Amino acid sequence: MKNNLKNKFPNDITSYLETFYEISIVIYKQIEKENGFAWKRYINQGTGGIYELVEELTDEFELKHKNEKWINKDFFEEIDLFLSSKEQ
Repeated sequence: MKNNLKNKFPNDITSYLETFYEISIVIYKQIEKENGFAWKRYINQGTGGIYELVEELTDEFELKHKNEKWINKDFFEEIDLFLSSKEQ
């Protein structure tokens, strides 16, 4: 079980929850404005699709930034860049 948790939370649970929250905010704004990749997912899959989308994006971001020290990078800027790349 411990190894499985390490795979789910490659940095730690606090990092995962912070990323999950920040991604959720962006996704919510897209749905509220009825545009963007999150809106498309919502139209096609409903609320359950959004739950899955936020989890998928959080997993991907956390893995991409495994062991990141955030000394030379800005966390919020990286999330914005990451989510912007999903629009393509």
